[in-house]
Amino acid sequence: MRIGRHALTRAGASRRLHQDGDPFRYARARTRRWFRRRADDARGRTDLDRHQATLTVTTGRVVFVIVALTVFVLDRITKSIVAAQIAYGTEVPVLGHVVGLTNVRNSGAAFGIAQAGTAIFTLASIVVAIGLVVYVARNPGTLWNDAVLGLILGGTLGNGFDRIVYGTVTDFINFHFWPVFNVADSAISIGVVLMIAGYLLRKTPAA
Repeated sequence: MRIGRHALTRAGASRRLHQDGDPFRYARARTRRWFRRRADDARGRTDLDRHQATLTVTTGRVVFVIVALTVFVLDRITKSIVAAQIAYGTEVPVLGHVVGLTNVRNSGAAFGIAQAGTAIFTLASIVVAIGLVVYVARNPGTLWNDAVLGLILGGTLGNGFDRIVYGTVTDFINFHFWPVFNVADSAISIGVVLMIAGYLLRKTPAA
């Protein structure tokens, strides 16, 4: 009759333990091994969770930078095209009398608010940009939050660049029933609206 190798091993280990005069030694050894395996499993899960959290934070910061740079580059390209193709103070109709592309200068805030405040808004742009970068670097958030903050940063950098380099901001999107604006204004406005909406949704209790 053939006996399994594992069965012989267990029998030999049990016999040796009983010969040592401690019948519970084998049980204690098995218990210690079981707890060590559980501890190793828990440590492995903790390391995996920590790795996933680090990956999420890193990805969020990358998204923040990519969105901000995309908005900034798009804003610069559109403003450069408008400055090169549309004479200052003129307008090119796009949808009849509803939408047009124009070329105007704005020394105030978004949508032409508070004119003649270039120095103040330039300083504000710098402060906001630095604040957003520091906040994202120190406060890990969701990809959604980082993308929204990236919109605001990109718009802030776009208009801030104009104020620092040219002293005024180029606006060109004209809906006639709304103040003339640009890509940076749109990104800032959309980012702020999404940020407020996200805050309100988080505060709303589940039904």
